[in-house]
Amino acid sequence: MRFWKEKNPGNCDHPKRNREKGTSYLVYYKDPLHGKRKYYRTFRRLRAAQRVANDLRTLLDAGNTG
Repeated sequence: MRFWKEKNPGNCDHPKRNREKGTSYLVYYKDPLHGKRKYYRTFRRLRAAQRVANDLRTLLDAGNTG
């Protein structure tokens, strides 16, 4: 599954950045209050970004915003 190519899988999105030191994966989420895309964290590994995005998605779906 290629998350960085999809438009917005669920509430989270993580595109990738190709730089000199390697690839980094960004995790964004859709703010439930304002409906805007917000930055969450950056990871060096895709698996770590996927794991945190899944955890963040469950928190947002449960309604925990703070």
